[in-house]
Amino acid sequence: MSVYTDVLAKAKAHQRRNGTRATAATPPPPVNRLGPETELEPSDDLPLEGIADWPAPLSAVAMPGLVGDMLGVIGPQTEADPAALLLHLLVFFGSCAGRAAYFAVGGTWHHANLFGLCVGPTSEGRKGTARDAIARPFQDVDPEWLTRRMMGGLASGEGLVWAVRDASKDGKDEGVTDKRLCVFEAEYAAPLRLMAKDGNVLGSTLRQGWDRGELANLSKNSPATATGAHLSLVGHISVEELRELLRTVDMANGFLNRHLLVMVRRSQLLPEGGRLDSRTLSTVVQGLRDAVDHARKMGEMQRDAQAREQWAALYAGLSTRGPGLLGAVLGRAEAQVARLSLVYALLDCAQEIGRRHLEAALELWRYAADSARFIFGDLVGDPLADKILTLIRDAAAGLTRTQLYDALNRNIAREKITEALRKLARYGQIHREVIPTSGRPIERWYPVRRRGFSPLIALGVGGGSLKREREPGEEPGQ
Repeated sequence: MSVYTDVLAKAKAHQRRNGTRATAATPPPPVNRLGPETELEPSDDLPLEGIADWPAPLSAVAMPGLVGDMLGVIGPQTEADPAALLLHLLVFFGSCAGRAAYFAVGGTWHHANLFGLCVGPTSEGRKGTARDAIARPFQDVDPEWLTRRMMGGLASGEGLVWAVRDASKDGKDEGVTDKRLCVFEAEYAAPLRLMAKDGNVLGSTLRQGWDRGELANLSKNSPATATGAHLSLVGHISVEELRELLRTVDMANGFLNRHLLVMVRRSQLLPEGGRLDSRTLSTVVQGLRDAVDHARKMGEMQRDAQAREQWAALYAGLSTRGPGLLGAVLGRAEAQVARLSLVYALLDCAQEIGRRHLEAALELWRYAADSARFIFGDLVGDPLADKILTLIRDAAAGLTRTQLYDALNRNIAREKITEALRKLARYGQIHREVIPTSGRPIERWYPVRRRGFSPLIALGVGGGSLKREREPGEEPGQ
């Protein structure tokens, strides 16, 4: 059963609860010309070889209550991926609702602001379609937020601070009173390229916005500050761009792990397009308005007894970090799940975070973790180590250290090759075999073939010792 089948059933249940039914004036659901159960293959431009499978579809667990009602109404009228629709809904709602509600972890307050990235083909991913479809009901709920507090064009940290700045001390600038800001970037590769330039503080400013909402611009020409900023973000990017621009552990640690990554692709074919009009949306707009009003009246939110018990059982796995680039990308699992569960509870107009809100958050995090696995696979986040891993995987008979030196055009110091091998072995990506000969034994390195992956559990340490005998003809120190 497809996700849209599930959410459509939820929409029908919503209509029964509210005493409404389909009439002749209600447009029929659009028809997928490939058949309702046909799986649409990912675009041919996605590099699938050697990468994990496409993430398993989101289950209805990730769409409780109003979320399922909204996706049940909107989903059948668009070609957008359910994961894209869900991500946009959660980010937009959290931004629109504002900063009143929070969940405290020690001295850290987690608010409802989320960062998300839809990753997929430029056109066939229908990422922009998801944005437009989810934005429609917010036009009726809070048009001021949609038209004035959703912006794009990230270029500098200074510009970001200016959009949510405080009043100046001299009183000449009244500042910005509405500290909500939802950044929407249809081409997220552009700001990522800017962040890589020396002196650009955009990345660090975004991190401050996700963490605490306290932003500072120390430029002598514009010493603006922003307190209590409620910064949310949705970006769209392709797999190739994301791999190319964020290929180091440092970038993932400092920036990418604050984003929820979701792989998206076209979910169905609608040659005539959908019919997402006011009449279609009327059944869910009031529910969305009620949820926004509820969120703005809340303060600190806590988990109920069942959710606390479940969290205690899951916490060790969520906070255990795996190795390499993927481990860095997923390094904020517990914080992400905590924020998501808060947003789900607010959408439910709940007074506490319950078990179903936590389970919904965990299901979306599962999809995000699977998406990260699809994108980054077993990349270590060290360019040399990743190059060596590729060479070893491509060699059916394994490679010796001397062969690696030759394959790298003899311009990489042997000490660096040894360090990279040690890292790959420690991460369980390669293993060593010592082959007896009539003379000194020969050491060869082979890839570790693994099946399955849990992003919440460390992979363990593999590989053998780097101490070895020299190969025939090899000089000491090679």
